[in-house]
Amino acid sequence: MTLARMSTSILIADDHAVVREGIRGLLRLDPRFLIVGEAGDGEAAAELAREHAPDVVLLDLMMPGIGGVAATRAIKAASPRSHIMILTSSNDD
Repeated sequence: MTLARMSTSILIADDHAVVREGIRGLLRLDPRFLIVGEAGDGEAAAELAREHAPDVVLLDLMMPGIGGVAATRAIKAASPRSHIMILTSSNDD
């Protein structure tokens, strides 16, 4: 079995490049994770999900454009088997 087969493919979607860089840096420490793409907005995340069908999408809830909620719907439509984990920082519930 190849490393790609044993890995969990991940798409990182956050509008802050420094956040994406930090997440990417942490995930690269573990060979079980394979980062297949990064997006700075919801539209790009949905397109990358369509292209790569990642196992997991790490998604910021508050992004420019369509935003996290609408992006979740678009990602699930583009890649139904992808799991979505919402990562966000907000004082609101």
